[in-house]
Amino acid sequence: MTITWSEHVKKFREEHKCSYKEALQKASATYVKKVKSKKQPVEEPVEEGCPDPPLPTPTPVVTPTPKKLTKKQKLIELCEKMGLETKGTIQQLSDRIYNNSQ
Repeated sequence: MTITWSEHVKKFREEHKCSYKEALQKASATYVKKVKSKKQPVEEPVEEGCPDPPLPTPTPVVTPTPKKLTKKQKLIELCEKMGLETKGTIQQLSDRIYNNSQ
């Protein structure tokens, strides 16, 4: 059985009747580091005579997000709804919409 470093130093100090500082320095020569073991995956028992295969997991349905329209695209849509010309700069389009709505 392996022990921790602090337990090893205490035990070393008691056996050799030395100060804690000396035990820290000298105990490293005799300490065996504890090795962590990896957990083994647990295998599920297979039932014999089970005719049904496991069902596949369903894939989630992803709905596409609509693309955001630019300011010009929004103004063009407004012009189309109002029956106005859709060519020009953003300023020209917004002037057409504003002047037509008055």
